[in-house]
Amino acid sequence: QPTIIGDRLYLTTEVGVIFCLNAQTGCTYWTMNAGAAVRAAISVGPLPPGSKARFAVYFGDEKSTVQA
Repeated sequence: QPTIIGDRLYLTTEVGVIFCLNAQTGCTYWTMNAGAAVRAAISVGPLPPGSKARFAVYFGDEKSTVQA
C-alpha cells in the first residue's frame, strides 16, 4: 500500500525494499533494504526539535520488527 506525504511517495515490496520517490516525477530520493518482507503501509511522523531529520518513516516487517 503506497503512502503519500507532500511530494513524497513511499512504497514497500514483498522482498523488503523500501522506496521513497518523488510523487510527480518518480525520481528516487532513497531506498532501504529492510531485511524481511514488508506488506504493511508506511507511517510517517515528526521527530523532536533538534533532530537531524524532521520526520521518520515507520514500518513493520514479517519478522515482527518495527523499524524507523
